[in-house]
Amino acid sequence: MSTSILKASTRTTAIMIAFTIIGTAILAYTFDITRDTISKNEEAEKQALISQTLPPDIFDNNLVQGAITLPASEQLGTDKPSQAYRASLKGKLSAIVLEVVAPDGYSGKIKLLVGILSNGDISGVRVVAHNETPGLGDYIDIAKNTWI
Repeated sequence: MSTSILKASTRTTAIMIAFTIIGTAILAYTFDITRDTISKNEEAEKQALISQTLPPDIFDNNLVQGAITLPASEQLGTDKPSQAYRASLKGKLSAIVLEVVAPDGYSGKIKLLVGILSNGDISGVRVVAHNETPGLGDYIDIAKNTWI
């Protein structure tokens, strides 16, 4: 191999390594400075979705912060731990929102949030994730249809 080819390969390798290091540093810095904002936005989004399953006048707490972890449960359709969001009004439990899974969607599992009032009535259901056929499965998604 000629010396010029070796020098060119070494130079190209050094440039690629430098770009990799600089790119990684930029991504790490960006992640670090946006981590708190992203976390707050995710919590607000989750709080809003959970809140849609309950009447707004029956709780005065932050549902996400009051969450408890439930073990995997055949009754809930979960095969790994899930969350239960406790709603309370003036310190008294008024409802709970459970993460459940309907295992029998046409294209797989349908992940749901189900709000249950303290008297046992279901107050609301929201689809969190599904793989149903676009157009056919739209009826279960509140963003596309109010049926649910």
